[in-house]
Amino acid sequence: MRTEMALYAVPLFISAGILLAITFYSLFRRRASGAASLSLLGFFAAWWAFCDAMLVLSGDWDTYVFWWKIGYIGIYGLPLALIIFALDYAGHQEYLTRGRIAALAAPLVVAFALILTEPNHGLMWTVEAIDWSQPYAPVLERGVAFWLTSLYVYGLMFAAAAILFRLFKRSLRVYRSQTYIMLFAIVVPFLPSMVHVLGINPIQEFDVTPIALAFAAPALAFGVFHSRLRDFVPVARRAVFDELDDGVIIISLDDRVIDINRAAIAALGLPAASDWSRPLAELHPQFAGQLGDAALIDFEFTTGVPPRHYDVSANTIDDDRGVVAARVAVFRDVTDRRVLERQLAYNAERDALTGLLNRARFDARLHERWLAEPADIAVMFVDLDNFKPVNDEHGHHAGDEVLRAIGDRIVASFPEEADIARWGGDEFAVAMCFTSRTAIREIVQTLRTEIERPITLASGRNASVSASIGLAFGRDMATAGNLLQEADARMYVDKARRRIPSSGMRGSVFDNDPARVTKI
Repeated sequence: MRTEMALYAVPLFISAGILLAITFYSLFRRRASGAASLSLLGFFAAWWAFCDAMLVLSGDWDTYVFWWKIGYIGIYGLPLALIIFALDYAGHQEYLTRGRIAALAAPLVVAFALILTEPNHGLMWTVEAIDWSQPYAPVLERGVAFWLTSLYVYGLMFAAAAILFRLFKRSLRVYRSQTYIMLFAIVVPFLPSMVHVLGINPIQEFDVTPIALAFAAPALAFGVFHSRLRDFVPVARRAVFDELDDGVIIISLDDRVIDINRAAIAALGLPAASDWSRPLAELHPQFAGQLGDAALIDFEFTTGVPPRHYDVSANTIDDDRGVVAARVAVFRDVTDRRVLERQLAYNAERDALTGLLNRARFDARLHERWLAEPADIAVMFVDLDNFKPVNDEHGHHAGDEVLRAIGDRIVASFPEEADIARWGGDEFAVAMCFTSRTAIREIVQTLRTEIERPITLASGRNASVSASIGLAFGRDMATAGNLLQEADARMYVDKARRRIPSSGMRGSVFDNDPARVTKI
């Protein structure tokens, strides 16, 4: 053992101890999301530091070579664990399949196999000299396999740093301190490792990376034990954010999108792959225009074809110091509820068979008209004559067809602003404004002619009905109720008049030949 090298070994042992503590702590909490990847990272880093400590203390060549070679388990395992941890930490667990991890590890396994078989081929390095006065005794000539493996190792480390840096940019303030710790823990050993590989370190052939790990390890320990890194990092992001059925958008105080989940992307019709770090107004102008500075905002917006309706609740997010860090908008698809509400509202004021106003809604509309301009209102009652034979001879389905057809003809005979209702049974009611009684009487005559036209049923047979009509004018009445009563009374007068036999014609209300349809 080279006791004179103990000064170099002490910080390596300290680093290994701290990293082992992190490893065992993570294993103890192995059920927590991400704990396994953190323990793997700590294990390989501790292995590297411990083997290098034993290496610099080795006094004979065989012992030296043993610790030298098995140390590469940590050297090559660390970048693999690092990329796994970065993906896990950033919430990209979908990339961590067994097949992909095996593919990432394959070049490192091949490189380690070449190390174990040195110096048979010289692909990794060739020992040119041995100087026991240096911590790292051999002077090496590195081979092509070493350089290719080094490029791959640094590629993994760079990718891990890039993942964490991107997360740092998009994270809320409450997450940024933890992410910064991880960036620091990567960058600190990354730079001296490059210095060693490039051969520009001040101590001949001595890899100072494990020494740098002695500084990175406390940062990891601080993140785990003090900042509660495993409690706050977004490793459960997919479970609590991306997989939510509701859309969620997190917005910075300067109105830039910090994060957005899959439900929000789909709801807003946005491309799945995009950089969301941009102003909210660019994301969806209608959505952005509703958000103000209030602590809690509720509104609704509509988007898409066919339109979808969303109920939005916006609130502020405080960081761990109680300072407002961002805003979060959560919106829920309420399209089905809105459709149901509209249907219920429609059913509450419409006749289910004809789609016309029902009696209650007609009364309410008439009252509204009466309060506005009672003198200009005309009310008409229409009662179908000879409707009962339709039901008796051909069933109630045929009667329903006739009622729908008559309803359509009444609607077509009046201006759009008229209120038309199925009053009940085979009775209809109309309320409208008028300019002259003569014009309305002409409408009544046209309507009577339209009603008496034969109706072709689904069965192919024809049916005919006639109508008794009563008409009353608001300027002649004291109340809306009097107006309804007068129109109803005049309808019965018209019905009695029409029942006086005039032609003695007889026949059925059904006939396939329209020319032979007889009025009864």
